[in-house]
Amino acid sequence: MKRFNSVLTGMIAGLIGPVPGFFLYYVFLREEPSIKAFWNIALQQLNTPKVMVMSLLFNLLVFFTFIWTDRLKGAQGVILATVLWGLAIVYLKFLR
Repeated sequence: MKRFNSVLTGMIAGLIGPVPGFFLYYVFLREEPSIKAFWNIALQQLNTPKVMVMSLLFNLLVFFTFIWTDRLKGAQGVILATVLWGLAIVYLKFLR
C-alpha cells in the first residue's frame, strides 16, 4: 500500500494546491507591487473568481502527480477538492 493514497490526503492537497497557483499567477501577471495590493484590487474589481480559477489550474499538477504515482484515491480527493473550489467560485460569481 502506498503512502498518501487516501481521499483525505488528496482533498487536503487539492484545497492547498491553489495557494502556490495564486503565487505563480501573481508572479507572472503582477501589476501591483505587493500581493496584498494585488488581492485588494481583485476584490474591488470583482475579479476574485477569475483569480481563483487561474489559481486552481495548479490543481492539475497535483492531480496528475497523484495519477502518475498510482495514488488513485488521492486523485479522487483532488477532484473532490476542485469541485468544492468550483462551488465557491460559482457562489462568488453569481450569488454574491
